[in-house]
Amino acid sequence: MIIARYIKSLIFIVLIVILLFISLKIDYTRSIIKNFYYFGYKEILTFKFSKCVPNKLNDTNIDKTILIAGHTYGLADHTNNATYPKFLYALEAETKRNFSEHVKVDKIILAGDIVKEARIKNFLEVEEKLNKFTNDLLVAPGNHDYGPKVLGNEQNQTDFIKVFKKAFQKFVIKGNLFLILDTATNTGNITEEQIDFIKKELDGDNSINKIFIITHHIIWSDMAVKSGFKVEPNLNFIKNNNFDEVLSIFEKLKFKHDIYFFAGDLGVAPIHTKLFCEKIDNIHYIGTGMGNGRLDNYIKIKISKDGKKIGFEPIFF
Repeated sequence: MIIARYIKSLIFIVLIVILLFISLKIDYTRSIIKNFYYFGYKEILTFKFSKCVPNKLNDTNIDKTILIAGHTYGLADHTNNATYPKFLYALEAETKRNFSEHVKVDKIILAGDIVKEARIKNFLEVEEKLNKFTNDLLVAPGNHDYGPKVLGNEQNQTDFIKVFKKAFQKFVIKGNLFLILDTATNTGNITEEQIDFIKKELDGDNSINKIFIITHHIIWSDMAVKSGFKVEPNLNFIKNNNFDEVLSIFEKLKFKHDIYFFAGDLGVAPIHTKLFCEKIDNIHYIGTGMGNGRLDNYIKIKISKDGKKIGFEPIFF
């Protein structure tokens, strides 16, 4: 009787061990399959991106480096209110040269949604954390940062300006013009004040090499879809915007300059596009973002010493 009970107990324990082993093996197999899937997905996205904007710049000829990152508060269910910790780790890797030395990038442009909640303390935290990696931080505000129509109000705009000084601005680096615009004051639109600003900056200036326009919202998404391209922004209900008016300004210049529209409102939910790049005539449309946890990315722009050659590289982390 005792031996029979012992044998039954032993058989029961063996069955439990076998079931646990099978369960662990299934989970392990699932993990392997997922890792292969995401690795392949990244490779496909990177390949498509390289066909849109080839990265042919020789590393020895790089003089300036700019990073463009969107939706940098990251995952909605994380506890951070400011910068996505995973993005900070990626910047550590980006700038680290050895165990003790970091080399700052020339500029970091945040393409909106830099905080979950628009508070001065959160904006100051963004500034403090990212100043470790650059001496020049610029921001194109997103709806989380102050937009009056989505999650924001005028006080948030005031707080944003107190910290980052400007809602829209421009800079020229190596003869390349960067326009950092505000699509949050009137959600998904470029205000008339900014349109006048753009026209003034472009009027009669023949010394510009290339033109970059950085916004948070994918203000060109409707146009891209009508042109046959698939793009799913995080905020996908912006349809009636004034992008046609904005595009008409740059259409006149597309045969004289390479033009790049960058936006940072991609990549949060599974249905959202993770990385986007398409070219229509001589105008490129590029989207980036983070917040999905597996396909987070930003764009590295590398500029040659004479400013005429540009390299583009999506960085997944």
